Amino acid sequence: MVVECTSKIVYQLLLSSVILYNVVFCELYTRYPLESEKICHPLARKGKIVAPTSTFNLNHSKTAIIVKPGHMFDSWIVTADKYCKFTVETRKGVQLFAVIQKMSFRRNGTKCLDYLKFKRRDGYESEEFCGQFDWRSARSFTSPETESSEENEDSGSYAIFDVKGKIQTKIFISKEPLQKDETLDLSIVYTPYTDCEKVDSEEFLPVRERTCIWKDFFCDGYLNCAFDNCVAEESECPGIIKA
Repeated sequence: MVVECTSKIVYQLLLSSVILYNVVFCELYTRYPLESEKICHPLARKGKIVAPTSTFNLNHSKTAIIVKPGHMFDSWIVTADKYCKFTVETRKGVQLFAVIQKMSFRRNGTKCLDYLKFKRRDGYESEEFCGQFDWRSARSFTSPETESSEENEDSGSYAIFDVKGKIQTKIFISKEPLQKDETLDLSIVYTPYTDCEKVDSEEFLPVRERTCIWKDFFCDGYLNCAFDNCVAEESECPGIIKA
């Protein structure tokens, strides 16, 4: 009887912790499904945007954005290419990370059949991202070519950052049918960051020198920092349910 009672108590405690975690998670992140009209408008076409481009404002340094498919890739039988374009912007004085968490986009030889591109406020555009990627299995990032600048130094591959807090994202997905063993997937996290000297050190933690994010972004199952030399924000996190 004692063992049975203990098991129930432990189970209830574990269940409570999962529920609490989910509630906090919803407060930390605003989710937008990839198939939303605000992300991938059905009237949008490559080279010609006939629908307005959505802008998502991150007005609070304690909230981030996740863009990922709902059921968009459950079946890929379409008659037209999918083209998506949207912008994430922070309030004045707050910078912005954009980090691809997971990607399964097809290649056509050495070129991308499906791709994602980032663009900063200063006009710099990233390379086209495609292929297979999952930050959990990536031991390190390699840096793509970026402008040489003290303000905009190299970010990690599959990521970008903007010290002026504005990142535009373009996504192209070919209408070509999936071949055997091919899948489509994409998850991106947009996180505000700021100068550590301008925030409360008990509420914001450094991911590197003078670069801080909200403390609850640590050990939450998502990679938020875009720099090559970030601290390991998602390692040594016992008991955390990975997203």
